This record gives sequence, C-alpha cells and structure tokens, in this order.
Amino acid sequence: MTSARERLAMLHSHIKDNSNIRLLAEFPMLVQSERQQYLNSNFQSVPGNANSSYFASSVMRQTNKPVMSISSLKSNNRVFQCSSQQDNSEINASKSISSTTKSFSNLEFDEICTNVDKKLRLLLGNNSPCDSYILSGKESLGWDFLGSNIVKSLDDDILCISTGFYSKQFAEHLQKYVESEERKVTVLEAKIGHTVSLELIKNELTKKRYGIIVLTHTDNSTGVVTNIEEVSQLVKQISPSTLIVVDTVYSAGVEEIQVDNWGIDFTLSTYQSSIFTTEVLSYILLSSRAVLKIPEVLVNDSRSSNNNKIQLTYSEEIFQLLTTLNDSLQRLFGIDDQQDISFTISSTLQSKLLSRFSDYKLAARKLRKTLVNEENGITTISEDWSNCSNGMTVVYFPKTIESSELLRTLSEECDICLINGTHPRIASEYISIEHAGFRFSGNDIDVDKVIKIIQKCLANCK
Repeated sequence: MTSARERLAMLHSHIKDNSNIRLLAEFPMLVQSERQQYLNSNFQSVPGNANSSYFASSVMRQTNKPVMSISSLKSNNRVFQCSSQQDNSEINASKSISSTTKSFSNLEFDEICTNVDKKLRLLLGNNSPCDSYILSGKESLGWDFLGSNIVKSLDDDILCISTGFYSKQFAEHLQKYVESEERKVTVLEAKIGHTVSLELIKNELTKKRYGIIVLTHTDNSTGVVTNIEEVSQLVKQISPSTLIVVDTVYSAGVEEIQVDNWGIDFTLSTYQSSIFTTEVLSYILLSSRAVLKIPEVLVNDSRSSNNNKIQLTYSEEIFQLLTTLNDSLQRLFGIDDQQDISFTISSTLQSKLLSRFSDYKLAARKLRKTLVNEENGITTISEDWSNCSNGMTVVYFPKTIESSELLRTLSEECDICLINGTHPRIASEYISIEHAGFRFSGNDIDVDKVIKIIQKCLANCK
C-alpha cells in the first residue's frame, strides 16, 4: 500500500457534478472506503497560523453557466480557446496537471506563492495579518470552501444580496451546505439592472440574526455593482456579529475595494477579474473573525498544523501560471522583481491603484457616453450609471438587430471579448462588452477601437 503522500500525488485535479450536485472525484488506485474518506475531507484544509498563504490541491469543476465568449484568453504562449456552448473556464484536466510533481515545500514554489499573495493583498486593500489561500480552481471552489468550512458550522441563517443571475447562483450553491431544516438561505433579489436598497437590507437584518451576509461586488450577468462600503457600514451598525462575505471575481483590479477598512471577513477572487491571467487560479482572504467560526476540529487538524503541513503537490504548468500571474501583478504596480513588498501599503503603490481605478472609470464612461444614445438605439441594463461596472458595459441592443448576428460580425472584425446574455430572463436581448483589460493591456486606443467597430457593425446590421 502506498503512503498517504504518494496517494495524494496521484490525485487527478478535476471534480465533476453529478445529477445530485454532489462532488465526485477520481482517485486512482484507491479502494472505495479511502475514496470516500478523501472526498469528505477535500475542502477542509484550514491553516492554524495567520499571515500565511497555501496552495490547495488542484480542483476543476464544471458549471452549467451559459457563457459565450467570442475571443480567446491569452497568457504568454498559452491560448485558452473559448467555446460558444460551454463554460470557457473548462480545461482538460490532463493538460492542467502534468505527470511530474514536486512537494509543496519546494522553496521556489513557496517563494512565488508568497510574492503573489503579497501583491494580491495590496490590490484588495489588506495589510493586516490574516489567512490567505491560493487555490487551483475557479470561483465555485471558493464557494465550496466557504460552505464546507464556515456555513456548515454556523447556527444562524445566511443572507444573500442578489443583483443578477451570478449572485443568485452563489446563493443556491451555498444552500446545499445548510443541512438543518431550521436554517435557510434568504435571498434579497433586486430588479434587473438595480441594486438592493440599504433600507431593505436594514429591515432584513433587524428581523432576525444572520451569521453571514453574502455580497457580489459585480454581477457579470447585469454589470451591476453593489456598494460594498455602504453595505458593510450598515452591517457593522445593525448586526456587528454577522460575517461579511464578498465575491470580487468580476471586480478585483477594476473596482476599488478595501478589505481592512470595510471590515470584510471573506474575500474571493479568481480568473474573470482583470488581474488574473489564467482560469485555474483563485484567491481567498479570511479575517481572524472568519477563522474563529471554523470548527476547532478542523483548525487543529494535523493537515493545518504549523509542524505538520500537508505535503500538497503541484505541476510545472501550475507553477508557470503562478509565475505569469506574478509578472502581471508586477506590471500592475509598476515594480520590478527585486523590489520587496511589505504588508504596509506605501503611498506610491496606493497612488498607482487609485490611478488604475480612475482610468477604468473614465474608459467605461467614455464607452457608454459614445454608444448609449437614441441614435444607436442602445441602453444600459442599469439605468443608474453609478451602479454600472467599470470593467464591463452590459447593454440592450435594438430589437431589430439579432445579437447572434452582431456578435458574429464583431468577432470577424476584431478579437474583443463580447459575451452573449447570461441572465435567463433577458439572455437574448443584450450583450456584455468586457473592457477590464483595456488599461491592463497597455493599449490606449482599445476603447476608441471598440467604439468604432461596434458603430460600424450596428450600421451594417440595420
């Protein structure tokens, strides 16, 4: 019989959903009882020490999210071709994990994890010691992390603020971790294109005690941004014991966020945001309050002990993806590899971040002011532009124009990222123009280029 470490090295990195939405993993050469043992403990690797970054075992999951992207996502020499019918984050597991693996204790790998962790903390406004995780998997893995380690351990209900299809999926995903019939996930759902009012949230928090409030910073199905700062302040006043969870998957690097100043307890980000260069990496920040909610049996488990860290494995390809992400973050901050980043945000780096957020806002406003008018027949899903994402513009097109025809024409003209509607109630009526990479690409003419192409396509499609 092989050792536990050797068996871990043989794990395949993908987990698939069956019809009962249970997680099934492939464990070669393990008997049935051992498979179930590893399956039950898969998402419960929680560190006991603060100020640390962990790289979790690789996990790939499928979702039923109907995404259509016209362009490709490029990372150095790697090209992930987006499918018109499938979730563009799905990659063959055999390509994601190579046959050659190294121990987690490898100094070079540990160094790159630390560098990425420090830069992401700065981006998210975190300069206080807390637990962080670099995960191999997409956003639903972060949801599972939250559900398996925190939601299951709470006695109180969960409050989810929904501004679209994506945030509603988040709520539905967490529901499977609420095992008691006395507990439930309450969803406050906004009208399409709107946010949930502070008054409505206040009334709900006053009615009963909630263990967690779940917020989606930007919902990609509507492009609506939730004001995290205002909601956090309200929660601190009305229900200070409630943990604040924020999904920044579609906002990190584009919308300003301050984890420390706003008192956010659980922050999730992954590849859809402008700063991630690959779809197989995610990032989680946990506050000390959130860690205390995790059952002691998990915190004290030998896998998270300071002296007995689990020997996780990684592939050379994953290592290269981490290196690419680290290089991208260096360009973002305008620093070189020799420059040390402390957990204290310097005025220079803070200025660079504020400038970045401002540039995105200006680019988004320019795009909307030019395209959204009666002449073009285009309107934004959100009537209030202050609630619109700076990383994407989600618009209704004239009913006389078929969105599929417009998308095809645009894809022939230019390799820009356009996504067909993902909100099931209005999917055929709108498209999303993703411009989170404009500033990041260093191409100052991207906005003007996209505007001209869309105007040309509109004229041809009429």
